[in-house]
Amino acid sequence: MRPKLSHAIILVLIAFGGLFYMKFAVEEKEEQLSAMKAEYLADQKALRVLKAEWAYLNSPEYLQTMAEKYLMLKPLSSKQVVGWFDEVPNRPYGMPAIAIALQNPGGENLPLEKISALPPGEGEEP
Repeated sequence: MRPKLSHAIILVLIAFGGLFYMKFAVEEKEEQLSAMKAEYLADQKALRVLKAEWAYLNSPEYLQTMAEKYLMLKPLSSKQVVGWFDEVPNRPYGMPAIAIALQNPGGENLPLEKISALPPGEGEEP
């Protein structure tokens, strides 16, 4: 055989080998792409479910039910509404608000004698 013909045959075989290699590489990439698309669709579906669940959990009716069940809150009475900021009684120094609430479980207003206001500048917490 002539050298030019043998070189041409070798080049054609290399080209066919490269073509088959490229074909299989493209098929593998297409499979990866279809797997990624399926994963994307599954994520989108899960996201829609999470958004629906979030909307339900933040609905006023559900929050009201959970507040009544776990927080034991009661509706406000008209006695608890203060017209001016000056009418809000101060709590004694060092006494947390929860202690005042525990001393007054009925929710009625405490007399001002029981809640002493400190002069300005005194009673700042350390």
